[in-house]
Amino acid sequence: MQTRLAFLIPLAALLAAATARAAEDTSIQVWTIRGTNADKEVAAELKSIEAELKKQTRCTGFKLLKQENGKADSAKPLVAAPITNYKAVVTPLERKGNRIKIDVEIKRTVTVQPGDKDGKDKKRDKEDKGGKPVTREETVTHTSFTIDAGTSQFVSVNYPGGGNDLLIIAVSAK
Repeated sequence: MQTRLAFLIPLAALLAAATARAAEDTSIQVWTIRGTNADKEVAAELKSIEAELKKQTRCTGFKLLKQENGKADSAKPLVAAPITNYKAVVTPLERKGNRIKIDVEIKRTVTVQPGDKDGKDKKRDKEDKGGKPVTREETVTHTSFTIDAGTSQFVSVNYPGGGNDLLIIAVSAK
């Protein structure tokens, strides 16, 4: 029994280290897309994923706003800046063979002006007597998913400024 236990502990450590090494080498690609129903125009770069975009978002037109690439691991995520005041934090959590678990958090920066009672910071709202504007980040959405290496998953939120358009973050990993 002690021999088996002595063998299993180093084996578990080796497997954990192998998973961690694989996560360190994860290449991430983030595409920022504006989805709309106001027209049916689709950017040439998005033609290969058009059918899946339409299926998942129910939009008819798509404009590619930005492409960002980088390496990431669980300790150092890729932080993409899709549009002004927004960022996408993309973290590969684990890799098992060709499958990669990804965590995506979309945040926006908001500025609360003196006297604004927005309810997000009750202590500040109560104490505010006309001080300086306060800037902070708010999570718009936070999700995790597992994808096959080289495929894309879409995360969408309402596009800033109202209307029915969507801000779509397409994430792929290798």
